Amino acid sequence: MSPFWSPDGRSLGFISGGALQRLNLDSPQSPPQTVTSPANPFAGAAWGPQGVILFQAEQAGSGLSLVPAGGGPSAPATHLNTARKEIVHRYPQFLPDGRHFIYWVWSALEENTGEYIGSLDAREKLPEGPLVRT
Repeated sequence: MSPFWSPDGRSLGFISGGALQRLNLDSPQSPPQTVTSPANPFAGAAWGPQGVILFQAEQAGSGLSLVPAGGGPSAPATHLNTARKEIVHRYPQFLPDGRHFIYWVWSALEENTGEYIGSLDAREKLPEGPLVRT
């Protein structure tokens, strides 16, 4: 489920059996490589030109995670904001600069549900509210 392309178009990422996997399209007979697990098949994923994949590991109650495209342990990329009553972060997409991304936030407060911007640089100051409410 949830297929997504590598930036060079030579690999396909997807979620199967609760794991984030990748398939090298130059060697389609080779088995898929497990990148990391767990991975939520209903939350989307994005492969950035910096060699990392953004995804959501758990069904709910978590932000996005990031993992090297070659595999390994994942690390938090976003954190739920309890003051905004956020429930989950999903559907990441990298922006053209390859360092910033947008993602959807579901909140118990309707005014906080929408598209937000994130950065691979966790220290960067970003807008507090949604770019677009949904």
